[in-house]
Amino acid sequence: MKIFSSDQMYEADRITCEKQQINSVDLMERASGQIFNWLDSRMQGAQVPIHIFCGIGNNGGDGLALGRMLINHGYNVEVYIANFTDKRSKCFLINYGRIKDVTKKWPKLMTGPGDFPEIHPDDIIVDALFGIGLTRSDVVSGATIVIRTNQSHEQYQDVRVRKALAMAVDNSVCLELGVNGEGIAADNCHVGPIHPAHDPDVKRIPHDPAGAKALMDEAGMADYEHELISLDDDWRKNTTDAVAAQLRDAGIKVKRTILPGSTFWNDWAKYPFSSTNW
Repeated sequence: MKIFSSDQMYEADRITCEKQQINSVDLMERASGQIFNWLDSRMQGAQVPIHIFCGIGNNGGDGLALGRMLINHGYNVEVYIANFTDKRSKCFLINYGRIKDVTKKWPKLMTGPGDFPEIHPDDIIVDALFGIGLTRSDVVSGATIVIRTNQSHEQYQDVRVRKALAMAVDNSVCLELGVNGEGIAADNCHVGPIHPAHDPDVKRIPHDPAGAKALMDEAGMADYEHELISLDDDWRKNTTDAVAAQLRDAGIKVKRTILPGSTFWNDWAKYPFSSTNW
């Protein structure tokens, strides 16, 4: 594999336009067309949701051109623009106008975390945010997995049952087995510390497997087998497996059910006992 510097890429673009007598917009159309052909040959019209995230430079213009081509061929496309400055490249603006000419479903402007769409595991994501002119910096990010009981189901209306399930699990073990220890062990809040909704006053229930088993017995659920449901992807499956293993170690009966994303997300909010993420 040959890796080119940004200066070399700029020069390759310049020489291509000069030798072939085309402009930058034509070059973007050609590049986007190649990406479209690659996707189309593999998807063959499948209506899998496609999310295209665009910056406001020429790389974003590529994403807009690709979105237009996919829309013109009947694909299920959502286009988003990271709208954090008024500065836009000329080629971006040309392709922004072109995509608005072919659909009433204009690109969505994103100005903060609340504008980020829900994305399912089987969705396709196209990153057209940053090009070769980006000066990069580090940013703190994170994802939180939540093992949740649904209190609309009778077996989880008793607070003793819910508390016992929490007491039986050591979150540091989940972190190690789920994501190789990369991150911090969760408290009892449904989101991580960098999320605006995080409540630092919500504390972790002390890990106490013996106390968990006694509490479950007291609730009359000693012989009940809990069905713990998760996606079949890597880190969510592995973390949920770690929870199930610790529940069994505490003497609490657990059955694991692992579902593909195409099935899981249909009823994810209705499962009695399952994992999801924020």
